[in-house]
Amino acid sequence: PEYKHEEDTHLENVMEQQQLRPEEEVESKAHHFMNQQIVTEYKHELLAELEAEAHVTEARKRQLEEDVEYLQEAKIIEDMLREEARLAEEAERNRIVEEKRLKKARREQQIAAEILRSVSAQQIRLKRGKP
Repeated sequence: PEYKHEEDTHLENVMEQQQLRPEEEVESKAHHFMNQQIVTEYKHELLAELEAEAHVTEARKRQLEEDVEYLQEAKIIEDMLREEARLAEEAERNRIVEEKRLKKARREQQIAAEILRSVSAQQIRLKRGKP
């Protein structure tokens, strides 16, 4: 029985040591609450940073989408200008060909007029009896 008494005493001592006095318990709870508060504030700050990054990322995404639209529009305009330049070159080639054709037609007309004058002059001479 005496051995048991020492064992009980030892257990009681250990239990007393583990039990906190009321002010220590309040201090421990306050420390725990303060730690929770710090963690909560950190989580809020982290969440705010993540939300800010999400807004920046969304703004960049919108800007990139706008840039893509502008590039597509620019390509369309570039294609239209290229086609317009091709048509202008074709029109210039056609103008030159037409100008050459008109010069040739004028020359042929001049030649025909000269032939006609020559034939007319020859007919007049023949009517007058001169060859």
